[in-house]
Amino acid sequence: MKKISMCFIFILFTVSFLHAQFNPPQNFYIEHNYVCPCNFYHLYWDPPEPGTPQLVNYNVYRNWEVIATVSPNTLSYSEIDPPWYQGTPYIYYYITALYENPSGESTPTDTICCGVAVTNDDEVTPSSKPVLTNRPNPFMSTTTIDFSIQKDSYVTLSVYNVKGEVVTTLVNELKSIGDYHLAWNGKDASGTDVPSGMYFCNIKTEFTTISKKLVVIR
Repeated sequence: MKKISMCFIFILFTVSFLHAQFNPPQNFYIEHNYVCPCNFYHLYWDPPEPGTPQLVNYNVYRNWEVIATVSPNTLSYSEIDPPWYQGTPYIYYYITALYENPSGESTPTDTICCGVAVTNDDEVTPSSKPVLTNRPNPFMSTTTIDFSIQKDSYVTLSVYNVKGEVVTTLVNELKSIGDYHLAWNGKDASGTDVPSGMYFCNIKTEFTTISKKLVVIR
Protein backbone atom coordinates (compact mmCIF):
# COMPACT_ATOMS: atom_id res chain seq x y z
CA MET A 1 0.00 0.00 0.00
CA LYS A 2 2.88 2.35 0.83
CA LYS A 3 4.51 1.68 -2.53
CA ILE A 4 1.24 2.38 -4.33
CA SER A 5 0.79 5.66 -2.43
CA MET A 6 4.34 6.79 -3.22
CA CYS A 7 3.86 5.90 -6.87
CA PHE A 8 0.60 7.85 -6.97
CA ILE A 9 2.28 10.92 -5.42
CA PHE A 10 5.14 10.67 -7.93
CA ILE A 11 2.66 10.52 -10.82
CA LEU A 12 0.78 13.55 -9.52
CA PHE A 13 4.04 15.50 -9.15
CA THR A 14 5.16 14.54 -12.66
CA VAL A 15 1.84 15.51 -14.23
CA SER A 16 1.84 18.79 -12.30
CA PHE A 17 5.39 19.60 -13.45
CA LEU A 18 4.68 18.77 -17.08
CA HIS A 19 1.63 21.00 -17.13
CA ALA A 20 3.30 23.90 -15.32
CA GLN A 21 3.34 27.19 -17.22
CA PHE A 22 6.75 28.77 -16.74
CA ASN A 23 5.81 31.94 -18.61
CA PRO A 24 8.64 34.40 -19.38
CA PRO A 25 8.59 38.13 -18.57
CA GLN A 26 7.00 40.32 -21.22
CA ASN A 27 7.86 43.51 -23.15
CA PHE A 28 11.55 43.56 -22.27
CA TYR A 29 13.42 46.66 -23.45
CA ILE A 30 16.50 48.70 -22.56
CA GLU A 31 17.23 52.41 -22.40
CA HIS A 32 20.90 53.18 -23.05
CA ASN A 33 22.24 56.63 -22.21
CA TYR A 34 25.77 57.96 -22.49
CA VAL A 35 27.21 60.69 -20.28
CA CYS A 36 30.89 61.01 -21.07
CA PRO A 37 32.68 58.83 -20.12
CA CYS A 38 30.02 56.43 -18.76
CA ASN A 39 27.42 54.19 -20.41
CA PHE A 40 24.16 53.74 -18.47
CA TYR A 41 21.90 50.74 -19.17
CA HIS A 42 18.36 50.68 -17.75
CA LEU A 43 16.48 47.39 -18.20
CA TYR A 44 12.67 47.24 -17.99
CA TRP A 45 10.13 44.42 -18.32
CA ASP A 46 6.53 43.50 -17.50
CA PRO A 47 5.30 40.52 -15.43
CA PRO A 48 4.66 37.24 -17.25
CA GLU A 49 1.20 36.06 -18.12
CA PRO A 50 -0.44 34.35 -15.13
CA GLY A 51 0.27 30.64 -14.79
CA THR A 52 -0.14 27.77 -12.33
CA PRO A 53 3.24 27.98 -10.50
CA GLN A 54 4.00 30.84 -8.11
CA LEU A 55 6.33 33.56 -9.42
CA VAL A 56 9.11 34.09 -6.87
CA ASN A 57 11.95 36.00 -8.58
CA TYR A 58 13.51 37.22 -11.83
CA ASN A 59 16.99 36.42 -13.07
CA VAL A 60 18.87 39.14 -14.94
CA TYR A 61 21.39 37.80 -17.45
CA ARG A 62 24.29 39.69 -18.98
CA ASN A 63 26.37 37.99 -21.65
CA TRP A 64 24.60 34.69 -20.86
CA GLU A 65 25.50 34.72 -17.14
CA VAL A 66 23.22 35.53 -14.20
CA ILE A 67 24.25 38.89 -12.70
CA ALA A 68 21.29 39.52 -10.39
CA THR A 69 18.20 37.90 -8.91
CA VAL A 70 15.44 40.36 -8.04
CA SER A 71 12.03 40.09 -6.37
CA PRO A 72 8.80 39.64 -8.35
CA ASN A 73 7.84 43.23 -7.46
CA THR A 74 10.97 44.56 -9.18
CA LEU A 75 10.55 45.26 -12.89
CA SER A 76 13.76 47.13 -13.68
CA TYR A 77 17.51 46.89 -13.29
CA SER A 78 20.33 49.36 -14.03
CA GLU A 79 24.05 49.16 -14.64
CA ILE A 80 26.91 51.58 -15.30
CA ASP A 81 29.77 50.54 -17.60
CA PRO A 82 29.24 46.75 -17.45
CA PRO A 83 31.90 44.50 -18.98
CA TRP A 84 31.80 43.90 -22.73
CA TYR A 85 31.19 40.50 -24.27
CA GLN A 86 34.50 38.75 -25.01
CA GLY A 87 36.30 41.99 -25.78
CA THR A 88 33.75 43.18 -28.35
CA PRO A 89 31.98 46.56 -27.90
CA TYR A 90 28.65 44.80 -27.33
CA ILE A 91 26.67 43.71 -24.27
CA TYR A 92 23.83 41.15 -24.31
CA TYR A 93 20.92 41.07 -21.86
CA TYR A 94 17.84 38.95 -21.23
CA ILE A 95 15.49 38.17 -18.31
CA THR A 96 13.90 34.95 -17.02
CA ALA A 97 11.21 34.29 -14.42
CA LEU A 98 11.70 31.88 -11.51
CA TYR A 99 8.83 29.80 -10.10
CA GLU A 100 8.07 27.37 -7.30
CA ASN A 101 5.37 24.72 -6.69
CA PRO A 102 6.73 23.30 -8.92
CA SER A 103 10.15 24.92 -9.20
CA GLY A 104 11.40 26.00 -12.59
CA GLU A 105 12.80 28.78 -14.75
CA SER A 106 11.04 30.27 -17.75
CA THR A 107 12.41 30.54 -21.24
CA PRO A 108 14.28 33.83 -21.67
CA THR A 109 12.92 37.04 -23.07
CA ASP A 110 14.31 38.18 -26.40
CA THR A 111 18.03 38.84 -26.12
CA ILE A 112 18.89 42.51 -26.61
CA CYS A 113 22.34 43.48 -27.83
CA CYS A 114 23.48 46.97 -26.82
CA GLY A 115 26.43 48.87 -28.22
CA VAL A 116 28.94 50.88 -26.20
CA ALA A 117 29.10 54.62 -26.92
CA VAL A 118 32.39 56.48 -26.82
CA THR A 119 32.44 60.21 -27.64
CA ASN A 120 33.97 63.43 -26.45
CA ASP A 121 30.63 65.11 -25.82
CA ASP A 122 29.52 65.89 -22.25
CA GLU A 123 25.87 65.33 -23.05
CA VAL A 124 23.32 62.59 -22.69
CA THR A 125 22.89 60.73 -25.95
CA PRO A 126 20.13 58.14 -26.18
CA SER A 127 21.83 55.62 -28.44
CA SER A 128 19.17 52.93 -28.29
CA LYS A 129 15.72 52.25 -26.98
CA PRO A 130 15.12 48.87 -28.58
CA VAL A 131 11.78 48.84 -30.32
CA LEU A 132 11.35 45.76 -32.49
CA THR A 133 8.16 43.72 -32.56
CA ASN A 134 6.23 41.57 -34.98
CA ARG A 135 2.60 40.53 -35.25
CA PRO A 136 1.31 37.90 -35.35
CA ASN A 137 3.89 35.63 -33.76
CA PRO A 138 3.80 32.68 -34.38
CA PHE A 139 2.55 33.12 -37.96
CA MET A 140 1.74 30.95 -40.96
CA SER A 141 2.24 33.11 -44.04
CA THR A 142 2.96 36.78 -43.28
CA THR A 143 3.99 38.80 -40.25
CA THR A 144 4.31 42.57 -39.86
CA ILE A 145 7.60 43.77 -38.39
CA ASP A 146 7.48 47.10 -36.53
CA PHE A 147 10.64 48.97 -35.62
CA SER A 148 11.67 52.45 -34.54
CA ILE A 149 14.82 54.42 -35.32
CA GLN A 150 15.89 56.84 -32.57
CA LYS A 151 18.67 58.53 -34.55
CA ASP A 152 19.36 58.85 -38.27
CA SER A 153 21.40 55.78 -39.15
CA TYR A 154 22.21 53.21 -41.78
CA VAL A 155 19.95 50.25 -40.98
CA THR A 156 20.20 46.59 -41.85
CA LEU A 157 17.26 44.33 -40.99
CA SER A 158 17.72 40.65 -41.77
CA VAL A 159 16.11 37.33 -40.86
CA TYR A 160 18.42 34.53 -39.69
CA ASN A 161 17.84 30.83 -39.13
CA VAL A 162 18.95 28.99 -35.98
CA LYS A 163 22.31 28.23 -37.66
CA GLY A 164 23.06 31.94 -37.88
CA GLU A 165 22.65 31.98 -41.67
CA VAL A 166 20.97 34.94 -43.37
CA VAL A 167 17.60 33.88 -44.76
CA THR A 168 16.70 37.22 -46.29
CA THR A 169 17.50 40.91 -45.87
CA LEU A 170 14.48 43.21 -45.72
CA VAL A 171 16.16 46.58 -45.11
CA ASN A 172 19.64 47.76 -46.08
CA GLU A 173 19.65 51.54 -46.35
CA LEU A 174 19.86 54.87 -44.54
CA LYS A 175 16.81 55.56 -42.37
CA SER A 176 15.65 58.74 -40.66
CA ILE A 177 14.23 58.95 -37.14
CA GLY A 178 10.75 57.44 -37.06
CA ASP A 179 8.54 54.37 -36.87
CA TYR A 180 8.56 51.80 -39.66
CA HIS A 181 6.38 48.83 -40.59
CA LEU A 182 7.09 46.13 -43.15
CA ALA A 183 5.80 42.67 -43.97
CA TRP A 184 7.80 39.47 -44.24
CA ASN A 185 6.07 36.78 -46.26
CA GLY A 186 8.00 33.89 -44.75
CA LYS A 187 10.18 33.43 -47.84
CA ASP A 188 13.94 33.36 -48.22
CA ALA A 189 15.97 35.56 -50.58
CA SER A 190 15.18 33.26 -53.52
CA GLY A 191 11.43 33.47 -52.93
CA THR A 192 11.07 29.98 -51.45
CA ASP A 193 8.87 29.40 -48.39
CA VAL A 194 10.99 28.75 -45.32
CA PRO A 195 10.15 25.62 -43.31
CA SER A 196 8.45 25.68 -39.93
CA GLY A 197 10.68 26.62 -37.04
CA MET A 198 12.35 29.41 -35.11
CA TYR A 199 14.01 32.38 -36.82
CA PHE A 200 15.57 35.61 -35.63
CA CYS A 201 14.83 39.08 -36.91
CA ASN A 202 17.96 41.18 -36.42
CA ILE A 203 18.10 44.95 -36.83
CA LYS A 204 21.48 46.64 -36.81
CA THR A 205 22.06 50.41 -36.71
CA GLU A 206 25.22 52.44 -36.23
CA PHE A 207 24.47 52.46 -32.49
CA THR A 208 23.07 49.10 -31.48
CA THR A 209 21.81 45.69 -32.57
CA ILE A 210 18.47 44.16 -31.57
CA SER A 211 17.13 40.64 -32.13
CA LYS A 212 13.61 39.25 -32.02
CA LYS A 213 12.47 35.63 -32.19
CA LEU A 214 10.05 34.72 -34.99
CA VAL A 215 8.18 31.43 -35.16
CA VAL A 216 6.91 30.10 -38.50
CA ILE A 217 4.14 27.48 -38.52
CA ARG A 218 3.32 25.68 -41.75
